[in-house]
Amino acid sequence: MGRGFAQAALALLILAGGIYLLQNSPVGLQPDTSEPDSLPGSYLRDVRLSLYDVNGALRDVLSAREVDYFSDRGARSELVEPRFYSHDGDLKTWSASAREGEMFHRAEVLKLRGDVTLIQDEYGSTMKSQAMTLQVAEKIAFSNVPVTITRGESVLRGGQMRANLKDERFRLSNQVETVYVQE
Repeated sequence: MGRGFAQAALALLILAGGIYLLQNSPVGLQPDTSEPDSLPGSYLRDVRLSLYDVNGALRDVLSAREVDYFSDRGARSELVEPRFYSHDGDLKTWSASAREGEMFHRAEVLKLRGDVTLIQDEYGSTMKSQAMTLQVAEKIAFSNVPVTITRGESVLRGGQMRANLKDERFRLSNQVETVYVQE
């Protein structure tokens, strides 16, 4: 009985010493608490979210293959293969897609990256870029990297773009190039 007691006491002493060392160890051995958790608070797969205005009319639809939600980072979600549909109430819609994106929920800002495509559904105008930001509530899209806009065989290119999805107007700037083909 004396030997079993001694082994248990030694194990308890080692455990207590380990806990003490972990709590009082140099910074390199302690968990990094300066950054928010890198793990999502929740995650969803094959998501479709419909947003409605105050009158109950469909406003926007956001879908994604994967959504990782981080509440400790200002209510932000990382999206895989996001698709966004914007409705303006007059049956005019815009749809956007990309390889990945980030949704900043409080600010209602959607940042898209990788093979971004924004389509004006009624006329079939297509804007393509490698990065684009959508201000969801204001229905504004902008890109600070090169954008190519096509409609039929006509092509417009610019280094930057800003589009108002409500009134269907866009502005290209910085090295604008146009090839117009009459339909």
